[in-house]
Amino acid sequence: GTLTLAQAVGLSGDVSTGSDLAFSGSFSDCLAALQALTYLPSSDFFGNDSVTAWVSDLGGTGSGGHKTAALSIPIEVLGVNDAPRITSLAQKSVPTPQEFEDEPQYFEAAVADVDASLLQITMNVSRGTVELGDVVNLTFAGAEVASQIVFMCSPANCNNALQHVVYTPTPET
Repeated sequence: GTLTLAQAVGLSGDVSTGSDLAFSGSFSDCLAALQALTYLPSSDFFGNDSVTAWVSDLGGTGSGGHKTAALSIPIEVLGVNDAPRITSLAQKSVPTPQEFEDEPQYFEAAVADVDASLLQITMNVSRGTVELGDVVNLTFAGAEVASQIVFMCSPANCNNALQHVVYTPTPET
């Protein structure tokens, strides 16, 4: 994770944002910086982590010389359901003007979801049909070629199917 100090007034050393911070200053300046210390977990991380602080009086005053203390604070980062993403959508080839009307168009797409083992994809067009080139390991809710297709699959199988998407427009009469 990443640690960020609320303020760095009166501090010296490494006071930038990071996973390790090392700084010194007066007791009141250090206390002010630590009172609103924030912890941001790494992207898509969930589970147990901890923040450990080591404090030294740098020899201070009084008998006994240099004294140190440490404290570890456990942190439980709860998982969240991340939204799926369409990571790309592109037309495979740009048709010539003569090919636009009434001719199939070819597309490819890719999807991702860091925490899903099954995705449902809905594709629809207003004038024509949509169809996938590879339908292995897909479960369709309805027709495989239609103005709207709905299918479920693993992210890998979805991406295989989305490598060759065919849109066929309804011919004009």
